[in-house]
Amino acid sequence: MGKLLLVDDSPLNRKLMKTILENEGYTADEAENGFICLEKCETEKPDLVIMDASMPKLDGWEALRLLRGKPNTKDIPVIICSGSEMDEGPEMLKKRGGQGFLLKPYRIEELISMVKEILK
Repeated sequence: MGKLLLVDDSPLNRKLMKTILENEGYTADEAENGFICLEKCETEKPDLVIMDASMPKLDGWEALRLLRGKPNTKDIPVIICSGSEMDEGPEMLKKRGGQGFLLKPYRIEELISMVKEILK
């Protein structure tokens, strides 16, 4: 159905997303920060990246900007997840070239629906 890359500094968040999405038939790999995400996107070419906005080392917003700047990764769709309502998420998403924004805590149905819509 689709190869996903789940990027979050929380192992629990990655595990939950992975379980949910694999139950829907997707294949999911994990990365704990934006640097690892960039490496995996270059080498593994996921069909979709689901990434936390706020992470140490390299946050999701900067990782998205860097993905868009590379010819090999510029077209990989990205969903950004943020736990901050103060975050200018949707506006920032548009500026950086992302495909979806989820405010944490999101409902499982929201996540699945967005993934299906982007990968259709």
